[in-house]
Amino acid sequence: MITAKTNRPTVEEILQDLEAQRNNPDLQRQYRRDLEARVKAYEETYGMTAAEAHEAIERREFRETLEVCKWFMDDRSLERARARDAER
Repeated sequence: MITAKTNRPTVEEILQDLEAQRNNPDLQRQYRRDLEARVKAYEETYGMTAAEAHEAIERREFRETLEVCKWFMDDRSLERARARDAER
């Protein structure tokens, strides 16, 4: 049997790289700025906050699309980042 040799990183290498990124303050600041910009753009597009959008969905006044789900995930990630910052 012939096996192809690949240059793909191992799982361990990928995990090490992710951990290094997680501990890099410059990358974390950039990620936070990117999140803030995306959340702000969603709020401007829809004319409401994510919390208000959740309420509108409950009242059946707003549809939960894939785009809206992405907004909610970004908003939640931003909330977690802010909570981590507050703990420091």
